[in-house]
Amino acid sequence: MLISEEKPWLKHYPLKSREMTIPCRTIYEAICEVCSERRDASALYFFGKIVSYAELLKRIDTLADAFYGIGVREGDLVSFVLPTTPESICSLYALSKIGATANFIDPRMDKDRILDAASDANSKLLVILDLAYPKIMAIRDKLPVQKIVIAKATTSAPMLLRAVQTIVTKPPKIAYSADILHWKDLLALGKGAKAPKAAYKEGKAACITYTGGTTGTPKGVMLGDDGLNVMAESFRACGADIKPGDRFLEIMPIFASYGVGCGVHMPLVQGWELVVIPKFVPAELAKLICKYKPNHMMAVPSFYEQVMSNPIMEGKDLSFLKTTGCGGETMNAGLEGKFNKFLHDHGAKYPLSQGYGMSEMSGAATACFSNVYKDASAGIPLLQATAAVFDPETNKELGYNESGEICMTGRSMMYGYYHNPEETDLIMRRHEDGTTWIHSGDIGFIDEDGFVFIKGRIKQIIIKFDGHKVFPVSIEAILNKQSAVAECAVVGIPDPDHAQGEVPLGVVRLNDPAADKEAVRKELLAYCNERCEERGRPADIVFVEELPYTALNKHDYRKLEAQFRDHKIRA
Repeated sequence: MLISEEKPWLKHYPLKSREMTIPCRTIYEAICEVCSERRDASALYFFGKIVSYAELLKRIDTLADAFYGIGVREGDLVSFVLPTTPESICSLYALSKIGATANFIDPRMDKDRILDAASDANSKLLVILDLAYPKIMAIRDKLPVQKIVIAKATTSAPMLLRAVQTIVTKPPKIAYSADILHWKDLLALGKGAKAPKAAYKEGKAACITYTGGTTGTPKGVMLGDDGLNVMAESFRACGADIKPGDRFLEIMPIFASYGVGCGVHMPLVQGWELVVIPKFVPAELAKLICKYKPNHMMAVPSFYEQVMSNPIMEGKDLSFLKTTGCGGETMNAGLEGKFNKFLHDHGAKYPLSQGYGMSEMSGAATACFSNVYKDASAGIPLLQATAAVFDPETNKELGYNESGEICMTGRSMMYGYYHNPEETDLIMRRHEDGTTWIHSGDIGFIDEDGFVFIKGRIKQIIIKFDGHKVFPVSIEAILNKQSAVAECAVVGIPDPDHAQGEVPLGVVRLNDPAADKEAVRKELLAYCNERCEERGRPADIVFVEELPYTALNKHDYRKLEAQFRDHKIRA
């Protein structure tokens, strides 16, 4: 029997969860249910200010009336250039009530990409962060929007903090007019209006987020009600150590799929309290953990590296942590071992909950949870998702422990890339049996227990002169086991001894910048030569003060490849 038919991961779920059905409904209807059940409980914690679930629903309905009063109707798109704030969170559900779609655009994009995203969506309304005002005004004449609404990141914060933030950030002077409105003006337009409640419609996008653009121009990912609801309910059904009232540290941006899906909708559906951090600084994560004592959180590997190395964590009790989720990119075995020891030594009950997320699968596809865990694994498929491994050339499904392209299918799949059928067809492929699969571009395998293991990206494979494939993540895992290494990345550079092919180069940031680098280089190379496969050893190792990251906080391999393309390999 094929793995996709046998689904060995189901044995890890409680029997009642395997038999559960998840209703077809809007995300607004889903949030209404939890708001009704947990009226007086805290939903959002924003700079010391608490928003209860009853107040959250009131804000959502008020905002739906405001959008309706300004002319937003079912089927419309409203674009947002905002971080994660109570305003952007409530807007997501307010538009769902109307039957409109939230088009979330990364405020860090340059003005041309913002223009492309807003123009393609043909939005009637654009809601922006006040600090983005100069950037938006530079393209105002080209934007198709009729009105622009200005919101501050601290709109819902206590008054004193708003005053301090105004002094610190020095926001730009804004020329308000009939077409450029203050957030309060938007709310005023809702007085006397009554937004109708739209019915669930299969195939309608609840929101659009944008990919990181590692393969070119960012693409708009259309996420549906089903995708977000199924992904959220799957976490509830996993049988993990979770309960209503738990606290979730929300550091993920709402304009990314994993942010809106795993960082906003999933925790709220559980009835948790969201600690909302609109402007997250990775170096401050340890401080945030100590301050807010979250039960659950999600971050990328590089953030956890900084937590471990932060001196304020010395002697801290982290027994309150139940889920330290990790996604965005695979945490290699060396770093994972270090972090799990860190968690154990600080009293955490469970190991790292590494997962595997795709924007195209509503932010998450697999996860470890509580004691359902294996070293170096990305976990098991979420309840109503199916994983399989295919031969990249033949599309033949492979068996247990056979490496190929990881593919996913299920109700949490995106509806496609907005206005981009060509790119959609490249990633959403209908196989001979009639099933449509998301092709991840990642190489990995599934073991007999249903755990997924990621070996690397198809496009990040280093191919040597003889065609031998080297996976950077395997070398990174070995390097990260060394105490001298703070973090590392492995890239391919031209093979100096052959006309074609590449060799691996290790790029390392040291824990001790004052260390004897030549001695450490030779030590690390000797360590790798003992443990790496013969044809997969690094040709050299270089040291940097900082490793570059993409906007989504992943190692910027392209920048490193360009930086070291002409590197001369030393003996």
